[in-house]
Amino acid sequence: MRNLIRAVLGVQCVVTDRDAIEIARRHVVENGWPWIEPFHLNHGIYKIHVMTNANARGSNVNIWIRVTDGTVIRAELAGR
Repeated sequence: MRNLIRAVLGVQCVVTDRDAIEIARRHVVENGWPWIEPFHLNHGIYKIHVMTNANARGSNVNIWIRVTDGTVIRAELAGR
C-alpha cells in the first residue's frame, strides 16, 4: 500500500532499508551516540524512522531519513 501511495504522490524512493541503516549508523557515530541493537525500522510515505535499542525504554537513538535523497531530517537521543 505504501508503494502505491508513493507512486500516486510521485515520491521516488531511492533509500533502501540497508541504506537507511547505514545512514543512521554513520549519523550515530558522528554524534558520539551509542548504537545498541536491536534496531527497528518504521516506514512512512516520505521518511524512514530508525530506532536503536528497540527492546528497551531509554538510551534509544531515533533518526528520521528522507526516502527521496537519504537526508537525515531529525535525530535525537532519548537518554534515561
